Order: sequence, then C-alpha cells, then structure tokens
Amino acid sequence: MRTFLAFLFAGALCAQSPKTHENLNATLWSQTSAEYRGVTQTIYRGARTQLDRSLKDRKWSAFPQSGRYHKL
Repeated sequence: MRTFLAFLFAGALCAQSPKTHENLNATLWSQTSAEYRGVTQTIYRGARTQLDRSLKDRKWSAFPQSGRYHKL
C-alpha cells in the first residue's frame, strides 16, 4: 500500500496543468463587451470635439510656443 501511495504521490507531482490562454479573455472582452464599445466611442467623440475646437482657435498649439507663432 505504501508503494502504491508513493507512486500516486509521485505521479501527482509530475502531472501538468492544462495550458490556459489568459490573453484570449482580454481579446474576447474587447470584441464583445458593450462597455468597451461605449468607452471607445466616448473617447473618440471627446477627441473629435477637442480637435474641432483646436482647429478653430488659431492661437492654440499642442506644443508650447513662444513669441508670435500664430501669425505664421
């Protein structure tokens, strides 16, 4: 009986767990989630609004400038 338990224990130590694909969860979530779709659409709309405002303002710059750069 001891020999059997020793082999059973040794076999359990050698057993490998099945490979999991953790990255697939993130892919599946981004492809099917309503939250992901809502967040990306909200961010896109906000960026589009900010871009429209920025293009109308001749004095606005994404990079800090000095002097009379807006007259260029």
